[in-house]
Order: sequence, then structure tokens, then C-alpha cells
Amino acid sequence: MTKRPYMLVYHPRLGDRETVKEFLDSRPEITYWYSCFPNVFFLISSISARKLASLFREFMGESGRFIIAHVNDDRQGWLPPKAWECLHMHEESDSDSKGK
Repeated sequence: MTKRPYMLVYHPRLGDRETVKEFLDSRPEITYWYSCFPNVFFLISSISARKLASLFREFMGESGRFIIAHVNDDRQGWLPPKAWECLHMHEESDSDSKGK
């Protein structure tokens, strides 16, 4: 299956950073994640944004707003090298470690 990079942005009402990290670590569909901003995680997964959102909604309920968006190849910004490594990770085939 093709792995794709996504960005999860969520309202703090959904949970604190540690709660979201625990959720991400518990999901085998999410093969890697990285975070360098409050309330934002970059994710690598082989399932669609719609399915990821469904899993996230199921876990967090309807207590706040969030978006999961595919981060395609047309992207620019000023990020730490680890963030760029994560966003390019979908190009590698065997990454199964979780983020930091």
C-alpha cells in the first residue's frame, strides 16, 4: 500500500498533546508521526484522510474541531529537518517506527 503524508491540526479541547500521542501510537494504520507545533502532527499512513478522521473522531468524540489533510508534494515552509524527513518518509517503503 502507498504511504501518504498527512497533517493533523486539532483544537486543544480534543485533548492534550500526550493524549493525542498515545492515540497515534496505538494505531497500526499510522506508521510514523512527528510534531514541531502545538496542536499539529504530521502523520504517515496508507489509509485515506477520511478513514483517519473517522478513527480520530471515534477516539476523541465530538468535543472539538480538527482537520486531517493530505500534504502533497507542493509544499514549502521553514521547518526542522525532522519534519521534512517525516513529510518525505512516504517515499520510503519500510518505515515502521513511530515519531517523537
